[in-house]
Amino acid sequence: MIAEKRNRVIEELEALGSALREQGDAALAEKADALAAKGRKSEIYFAFCGHFSAGKSSLINHLCGARLLPSSPIPTSANIVAIRSGATSEAVLRYRDGREARVRIEEASKYAKAGEEVRSVELRHPIPMLGDGGVLLDTPGVDSTDDLHRQSTESALHLADVVFYVMDYNHVLSEMNMDFAKRLSEMGKPLVLVVNQIDKHREEEVPFASFQEGVENAFRSWGVKPAACLYTTLMAPDHPKNETNRLRALLGALVEGGPELALAGLAAAGTELAEEGARAVRSRQEDRRAELERLAAGEDRDAAERYEALRAELEARATVRERLTDRLRAEATSIADNANITPATTRDAALAFLESRQPGFRVGLLFAAAKTEEERRRRLEAFRAEFAEHVKVRLVWHVRDTVRKAGLELGLGDAEVTAAVETVDVEVTPEWLIAMVRPGAVASGEYTLNYAKEIAAEARLTARRAAVAAAEALADAAEAMYALDGEALAAEAETLEAALSHRRALEALDAEEAAARARLLALLPTAAETARAGATLPDARKLPNAAPEAAADGAHAHPLAPTKAAALNLSQAASGQPRDAAGGVATAAPPRAELRARFEEGAALLEEASALAAKLPALAGASEALREKAQRLRDRRFTAALFGAFSAGKSSFANALLGDAALPVSPNPTTAAINTVVPPTSEWPHNTARVTMKTREAVLDGVRHSLAALGVATPSGALEPAELPKRIASLEKRVDDVPPGGKPHLAFLRAVASGWSDAEPHLGTDVRADRDLFRAYVAEERKSAFVERIELYYDSPLARQGVTLVDTPGADSINARHTGVAFNYMKNADAIFFVTYYNHAFSRADRQFLEQLGRVKDAFELDKMFFVVNAADLASSEAELQDVLEHVKGNLAAFGVRHPRLFPVSSLQALEAKRAGDENAAAMSGIAAFEERFDRFASTELAGLAYRAAGAELSRAVHLAATALQGARAGETERRQAMERLAASESQARETARAFDIDAIRAEVVKEAGEQLYYVKQRFQHRFGEWYAASFNPSTLREDRGDVKTSLAFAWRDLVQYLQTELVNEALAVSLRLERFLKQAIEASVGRCNERIAKVAEAYEPPAWEEPEFRTPEIESVWEGEAPDAKLLSSQYRSAKHFFAGEGRKALREALEKRWQSNVSEAVDRLGETFAAWMEDELRRVGGEIESKLESALSQSFESARSAWERPLDPADAERTWTRLRSLRDAFDATSRKGQ
Repeated sequence: MIAEKRNRVIEELEALGSALREQGDAALAEKADALAAKGRKSEIYFAFCGHFSAGKSSLINHLCGARLLPSSPIPTSANIVAIRSGATSEAVLRYRDGREARVRIEEASKYAKAGEEVRSVELRHPIPMLGDGGVLLDTPGVDSTDDLHRQSTESALHLADVVFYVMDYNHVLSEMNMDFAKRLSEMGKPLVLVVNQIDKHREEEVPFASFQEGVENAFRSWGVKPAACLYTTLMAPDHPKNETNRLRALLGALVEGGPELALAGLAAAGTELAEEGARAVRSRQEDRRAELERLAAGEDRDAAERYEALRAELEARATVRERLTDRLRAEATSIADNANITPATTRDAALAFLESRQPGFRVGLLFAAAKTEEERRRRLEAFRAEFAEHVKVRLVWHVRDTVRKAGLELGLGDAEVTAAVETVDVEVTPEWLIAMVRPGAVASGEYTLNYAKEIAAEARLTARRAAVAAAEALADAAEAMYALDGEALAAEAETLEAALSHRRALEALDAEEAAARARLLALLPTAAETARAGATLPDARKLPNAAPEAAADGAHAHPLAPTKAAALNLSQAASGQPRDAAGGVATAAPPRAELRARFEEGAALLEEASALAAKLPALAGASEALREKAQRLRDRRFTAALFGAFSAGKSSFANALLGDAALPVSPNPTTAAINTVVPPTSEWPHNTARVTMKTREAVLDGVRHSLAALGVATPSGALEPAELPKRIASLEKRVDDVPPGGKPHLAFLRAVASGWSDAEPHLGTDVRADRDLFRAYVAEERKSAFVERIELYYDSPLARQGVTLVDTPGADSINARHTGVAFNYMKNADAIFFVTYYNHAFSRADRQFLEQLGRVKDAFELDKMFFVVNAADLASSEAELQDVLEHVKGNLAAFGVRHPRLFPVSSLQALEAKRAGDENAAAMSGIAAFEERFDRFASTELAGLAYRAAGAELSRAVHLAATALQGARAGETERRQAMERLAASESQARETARAFDIDAIRAEVVKEAGEQLYYVKQRFQHRFGEWYAASFNPSTLREDRGDVKTSLAFAWRDLVQYLQTELVNEALAVSLRLERFLKQAIEASVGRCNERIAKVAEAYEPPAWEEPEFRTPEIESVWEGEAPDAKLLSSQYRSAKHFFAGEGRKALREALEKRWQSNVSEAVDRLGETFAAWMEDELRRVGGEIESKLESALSQSFESARSAWERPLDPADAERTWTRLRSLRDAFDATSRKGQ
């Protein structure tokens, strides 16, 4: 059956050859003839490919058992060398002129290299493994740049039935290997990968199993699925992983299954040849295609789609009213049906209201009528406010969102959309609520439910009607908008239809190519079927492989014998790193110095573009903008902020990054000082520091804060430093009563009292410090307590990369009131390094910080977070280390951080390694993996942001130069017409720009703020129990630890402070989310404005979009809290057993929750007023900036256009300028992509 099928395939190949000749492809026809001839011989071809230095020839010699091919570290084969088994040894040379010669194999080597004269070399030698039908093909290196070498390799692949791709161990994962193997897979050839020279492997660097896994993962990621992957070496034949013998066994098995494999290879080669024939048809079309492409250059490639889109748009406009009404009615109905606007709390308020309407309802004895009426009014208003709140939040806002979305999708302006949105309302009035009460209804639970259903149904109906009315308003606005450009769109559709002829001609050429492909493939039905079925190669892993023999005494030193490492390799445990194709850590990032060099290179290109633009009057404005962008790029610096609890070792980690003990490691969590490591300057040389001291009031404020935390009241303004020793002495008398959380506060007070006299003269000033004084200000409590911040000027690789390192205050209770400082660094830093300690990963302070990070991470433009488990050398085993890392990952996932960049690091080992210049030790410490990932982040993602705005400005200059070129080439009549159009469009453009009103998004953002704050209240209710349990727990309320009353009061204050911090964090997070919301809304609004201007003014070049900067609102406190209530605490805490095992803790929690919930709710409402004022100020400021930019862009665009048309340049000068600007833009884009 195989023979019959092979004969049919041969006949099909002969027919294919004839067809290829008929279509003019003689070279392809010869390939078809060669395939048919190969089929008639019933041979199976094995092609050996690979880099010239991969050892193909040596490997083939070894497999054949004779030195048949020349081998050396330089390229050896210029021809295909075919090796067959024969009775005698000889070489058959076939020359390009048709001659044939036979020589001894020893002489054949010089001919194998003579590619120009000799077409092919065939070697014959007794090789039992190949039998009668096996043929080995040795090809030139795939990395050769010689055309003859390339042609020889392609010819071998054309004939090959199985391809063996040989790679050097050290270059397995090169892109060239991946790419070539991918092409072989796409050709349908069975592929066997051979990793040669594995004697180069070093087990101490990476386990061989990991190397194997990496190789296989790499090829898999490229979509390469080899039949086998074997590992070989000829230099170390007894290497335990050497599979040379298995490779020989595989070849033998393939020869045994030769007929089936050869048929499959023949069929696959035939179908690939048919594809080549189709590609040859396309190649002959190139001139015609180029001409058509040139004629169609002014048309978009998607002109047909755009034409259909225009037709669809015109049809949609005709039915906009009907569609809008149906859509909003349906969506409002869905929202209304699913909105729970009468929850239990509302029904309770309704019942209280209904009871007040009952005959006989009475309050009090004296003045009962007035009291009763007042109570009725109070209950009515409470019910109305409760119901109205739910109607607004759960119904009206969602319907408004639907209306707004529909309006924006129509492309309406903000003013029109806002007007329609604001018509959607459900007014809940006292009169309406009273009118909805059935006469004679009895205030019962059953009637309350019915009443709630009735008012809910009426509110839903009102919302649906409002949605329909809003649809009508939107439709009116849409139809008015459509009237402005309806005729223009219809005319554009007609123009597009006429202009599609060139595209249709190109499509006809595509059809011709497709027809040729179909015609040629139709000649190969059997071959195509056989190629699809393919052939299965033997499982190489099941084939025998001779293993090295061990020494008789067992003392043989096995190359892979495991050795106990002196320490864990922490870099291997890092996660969240970019992976290369093998699944290992991606190749090293560019050197740090290169990033600054790239910025310098980019700035130089911008400056050249600026100078070039300055020579043209039409580009004067662009020249100034480019110069400003160049300066900004040159001055670009990055800030990396370290966060974590004080004991996490942030300073140690910073020292590891700096490569020196620049920052003293202080065990004192007493200061809120910020240590910043910045590049040195001429004024501030290396290892000098600027110490900014706190003001007198700031120090005293900190003292009051710590005294209050310890239960010592201090009236504002009444504290004098001279009083401190006395107050501290009283605390020292009851130091045993101070809970653990109060100890840092006591230490801070001691430090202030001790250092006041020395520090007082310097308060509110900057102190210049050398290395020793700097270390004292950081490490000595009596000095550090008075420091606001320190800037250390320090030269390091980080500094030379342009990175400023900020060591923030520890996220602990004493610094909780400084949460705004930490938030600003979290918001504005280019990178966040979060450091946690190995032995206590995720302290409570860690969790509070990460909760905040989880709240705001989605507002970051980039994922800029790096997580470090410090002191990871404490791990006793790899398994323990992995357990800790999984624990950290699990906690991060709980805060919404998935797939984190997570690095175990030993800062101590890293610093020692860097000081000793020991790169291996640095890698073992984990710091190398961290630095590589950060360098990659800085050189790609951060650099990309820096380049984006500058690149847009450069593209804008290119566009303006194109306009200048157009004007230079135009004739007098065309210039006059252009000036007339320019004059007509300028007034329209400016009128459109003046219509831009940032206030249009105010209502939208106010609604967003209201919704965000609504959920802040909800979260407070849901999480109060969790926070309460963290403060009032058995470990803090121990009767064997002094006066439990003091501990109860401290737990109260701790909970209050935690709630205060949470509320401030929530408020700051809301501000950042609102900022992101504002930026997106403003960008969309500006984009719509630019589109409208562009519609009426073709000369308009919109300014490059740059996100506006918003100032963070000053939110130091949301809720003032409450001093401990000793009576309440004592009433609920009678003993530890009663409190924790009985009802005491639950009762106190319920009392505090009820007591504080309304206070917090009111505080959040006041926060809404703060946000409203902040948004008002920011919108006014940002709106003014945007209007100014729009005006500037308009002026620049029209001035450039006028200059281009009124004072045309010399065409040659204009074209040279435009061409050079384009080159500079391309060079700038290339520079921006370096390192990616």
